[in-house]
Order: sequence, then structure tokens, then C-alpha cells
Amino acid sequence: MEQKIVIDSESVDAQHNEKTSQYQKGENKENGSSVGYDELKKHYFTDFLGADEQEAMRTIRFLPWSATDGSIFKKFKAHVIRTKTKDGTKKWQTFMCPKNEDPKASCPFCELAAKAGEKMRAATDPVEQKNYKEIFASNVAKDHFIARVVDRDDVESGVKFWRFKDTPQGPFEQIYSLKQIKAKMGVDIFNPYNGKDIIINIKRNKDKKKVISISDYEDKTPIFPSEEEMLKWVNDTTDYKKLFPTKSYDFLSVYAEGGYPIFDKQLGKYVNKEEWEKAMNEAKNAELQENLNQDVDYSSYEVDTGRTTNVTKDVPFSSVMPNGGDNELPY
Repeated sequence: MEQKIVIDSESVDAQHNEKTSQYQKGENKENGSSVGYDELKKHYFTDFLGADEQEAMRTIRFLPWSATDGSIFKKFKAHVIRTKTKDGTKKWQTFMCPKNEDPKASCPFCELAAKAGEKMRAATDPVEQKNYKEIFASNVAKDHFIARVVDRDDVESGVKFWRFKDTPQGPFEQIYSLKQIKAKMGVDIFNPYNGKDIIINIKRNKDKKKVISISDYEDKTPIFPSEEEMLKWVNDTTDYKKLFPTKSYDFLSVYAEGGYPIFDKQLGKYVNKEEWEKAMNEAKNAELQENLNQDVDYSSYEVDTGRTTNVTKDVPFSSVMPNGGDNELPY
């Protein structure tokens, strides 16, 4: 049976209605892979601007989520955290919330947000309330969308995944508005055979913050002229979970506590780099002190014109000297 490509544009309506309902209820109010990184990173679609870029334009075409799932956007919870880097500087990172896969899973960011929320509600001092509110807002999970797209400027890299935060004037709302406007004209922008390429304009505003605006190309076109090429893209099995993996609890905990995670092979888990280095230095100093204080039998050693006989290679030089080498040399 010949495969027909289906994109369910009505799924966007359902997601928009659900999101609107959540906002009305106040629910959204903010009170590990074997594939190499170089292979994975080509499947990221980013709306970032380079350090020297003030504006940019990208062109995409939406794909169905899979060969058997015609939905376009998938909604997830993620934590956007300002983290410490290896060299001690700060940068923003987005972590998928463990509760996406299991609502009962433990998440250090969710735990921190919950504790801050409790203390915020219990606090009577306005300054304390403000501090706890900031901690809550910084750690609470935010809604994000992920979509499979064709990057018209980098078709060679294959299917890409675009992850973006859900905000009142964000990409999802703009795309939904565009869909509604074009639908009144009899156009389904998501139609794989007669739809629209989407233009993403990215600029920095006067506060140097990123601003995204969405529009469409005038012409209606298929995703690709060839049905065979379209099926190849739709049937692509690249797994978004390899691009946006859910990190382990111990890994996330280090970031939640303000540290930088490194893997301790002896403990078999991630630990704070700063604390690990401190523990290693203390262990080395303790070992050195132990070597300096160890008792050595000097009865087999003879000092003759500055030469010490019977000194083995396994004995530290300082340990063959009286008091661990604290005295002056005998020559």
C-alpha cells in the first residue's frame, strides 16, 4: 500500500486550546547517547544569534512528528538554568525535566522550586518573599515545544529538531496566528504537498534580547518536489531524546546546588568539580604528610663523604633524611 504523508494541522488547534485553558486557570503562571556529538549537533535547529550578529533570517518547513504521528509540535517541561561552566563563568542551559518521562521521578530543580515556594508563602518579610520568589521562578519547569523541521539553509544535515520556550508572544503563538489567518484564505500552511515554508526573523532589541517574528513565503509548495524524497525525510528515525536527553538526578543536583558536574569513577556518580578537587588536594596533602611522618629504620645506612649507601629506589629521598629531611644536608 502506498504511503501517504499526513500532517495533522488540527493538532495545533488542540494544543493552542489546551494552552489557553491552562493560562486561564493559572497553571502556567510562574509563581545519555552512543552517537557522537558531531553527528548529533547537525540535527539541532537553533534560533540563536552569534555574538556579533544583530539579526538573521532562517527558513524552515515543518514535518510530521513521525511516519505514524501526524502531529507537528510536542510539548515538554524543561528547566532553563543559569549554570556554572568548567572555568567558573556562567551560561544559560536548558534541561529536560525528568518528570516528562515519569511524573513520579525525582527532579532536583522541581524540589528546589517547591521548597522555595513553601518558604515564599510562609515568609512575612517582603525581602525574603522576593528572594524566594526569584529562586522559585529560576527553577520551576517551563513549557517548551519541539518540532521536526527541514532547514532550507542546511538541507544536507537532514531532519532537525527545533526546541523553543512557550511564551505568550513566542513562536508557537505566532505560528498558530499565521495558521488561522491563512486558513481563512483556504491555505493550510502545514500541508506537505501544498503548504508553506516558514520564515523566522531573529533580531536583538534595544535591550540586546532576542526577538523572533514569524511569517511565510508567498508560494505554496510541497516539502520536496519528489515524493520519494519527502518519504525519506518523513520516515527518518533520528531520535529527539538523543539530542535532548534527560540527565541523571546526581548530574542535575550538582547544577541545582550551583556547582559544575564531573563524573567520579570511584563513586560511580556525578559530583561537584570544586568539591572533588578540594577532596583530591586534601587526600594528596594527607598522603604527603603521612610519608613525611613515617618512621624509617636508619640502622642499615652509612654516611661516608657525602654518599649514602644502600638507598633503594623505592624510598622517598626525604624519608632517608633525619626528621623527614627537615635537618640540613650532611654535605
